[in-house]
Amino acid sequence: MLQIQASTGQTEAQMKGMKDIAKNLYNAKLGEDWNDLALVVGKAKNVLKQTGPELEKSARGAIVLRDTFENLDVDESIKTVDTMMKNFGVTSEQAYNLLAQGAQKGLDKSGELLDSANEYSAYFAKLGFSAEGMFDIFAAGLDAGAFNLDKVGIKPLPTINRGIKRGGCNANPNRRLFKGQSGATHRSWNNRPKRPRHSYGRVKRYADLLGKETGRTVG
Repeated sequence: MLQIQASTGQTEAQMKGMKDIAKNLYNAKLGEDWNDLALVVGKAKNVLKQTGPELEKSARGAIVLRDTFENLDVDESIKTVDTMMKNFGVTSEQAYNLLAQGAQKGLDKSGELLDSANEYSAYFAKLGFSAEGMFDIFAAGLDAGAFNLDKVGIKPLPTINRGIKRGGCNANPNRRLFKGQSGATHRSWNNRPKRPRHSYGRVKRYADLLGKETGRTVG
């Protein structure tokens, strides 16, 4: 634990808390050994700046995710969870649950789940979508034929994002998102609160649009 203390700058009293967390995880039969547990707790502490129960939940989530899905390593998952927490306002436990559920549904089939969630969280958050909505749209893109998650986000998402932000909902291809809706509705979208409560129908229309645009980028 001396290396962890040096890397995190923790006092002796603070290190006792981290040792207690590692002991709890060890008693839960998690991790490879004491050194593994100490490293994970230290990494989570450095990035997420948590203490106590919240830090323990984060370290637990990172270990369980890694040990369940071999591609989802600790370093990358902690960075992605930090990004999701900052952009969507979720807890680390909620973020890890979403990542695990996404992996269970095959969203990591190309090994890009963590990178994509980390890179595109800000885009989805700016459009007012929740973390759950982001994963729903990832799934919609793969269902539309994209062979990896980067295809879902790298081209269509920024394009749609820019179109909506500048009020271009009537411009191809964005017009289909609000087909049949008035200019007042378009303006309302562009002047929306930071985190609106989207109806299921609006999320579904967005997912359908993104799925279609993703299909055009495949190949």
